Amino acid sequence: MTAEKKRPLRELLKLINRFFNISDYTNEVVYTMGTGRNGKPILIRHVVTILKQSPADKSYMGAGKPCPFRKLMKLTNRLFHLRDFTDEVRYFVQRGFRGYSERDCWAIDDYLDKLIPELLRWLKENNHGFSSEFLDTAFKERGGIPDEYNSPNYTDADRERGRFLFNNMIDAIIAGFDAHHEINSNGWDHSDQKAYKEKEDKCRATFKKGMRLLTKYYDILWD
Repeated sequence: MTAEKKRPLRELLKLINRFFNISDYTNEVVYTMGTGRNGKPILIRHVVTILKQSPADKSYMGAGKPCPFRKLMKLTNRLFHLRDFTDEVRYFVQRGFRGYSERDCWAIDDYLDKLIPELLRWLKENNHGFSSEFLDTAFKERGGIPDEYNSPNYTDADRERGRFLFNNMIDAIIAGFDAHHEINSNGWDHSDQKAYKEKEDKCRATFKKGMRLLTKYYDILWD
């Protein structure tokens, strides 16, 4: 028989046991390092199960058993005060598995205020073209007459103008989300209520304009 192949995580857990005498916590995790009937590491099933559970759910696999992975996370927090770090890791993994984390759902508007502008900025800088709707607008602006039977003869000036109009549309939508994020942040000076109200009204007008453009051009936000 061949010697058992060493597993780095198993060795790390043994080392933790030796120094901190916490075998009750780490042994439960070590026991899960085998493989299930499908040949996949059981520990992976633990992780996926935790991602599907709510934070208040203390059971494991629905059988009322304590979850080793959750215990290991708590132990790490206790020893190294890494609660924020481990939470960020958990949210990162959740986004990888299902595209969003539970924290993103606590304030969906705030999450989208940050996410959608990032997507639009990337599209603006990396796209390979833009909708012909903006070319048609540029063509008409210079006095071109559309022909329903033939495609317009676009010039380089039309293409440049069309690109300019497309980028302006993207920037206006981004500005709308940024304005909404500024409202939610609520970091303004409240001592001057008149100035506060004027700033809020201006941001809401920018946000509404961005939403109108997002609704109008939603179908063409692709590359």
